[in-house]
Amino acid sequence: MSDVIEHSADWRCHVGRHHFLAVVDDNPEMRGQSYLECSRCGKKKDPPSYGPMPPSALGPGIAMG
Repeated sequence: MSDVIEHSADWRCHVGRHHFLAVVDDNPEMRGQSYLECSRCGKKKDPPSYGPMPPSALGPGIAMG
């Protein structure tokens, strides 16, 4: 008889339907930042980060400067 317990991930996670929740990072260097973690399987996902808005996103006819 074996004392090993197998843990299988939820079937929803196997098909890519994770249940992400925001979790605060415990790393002192990243204090205050959070990431997303699946409550069922533990997969981590960083929230999307966007760079600076390009000037073309403002639309035509808007003077810069």
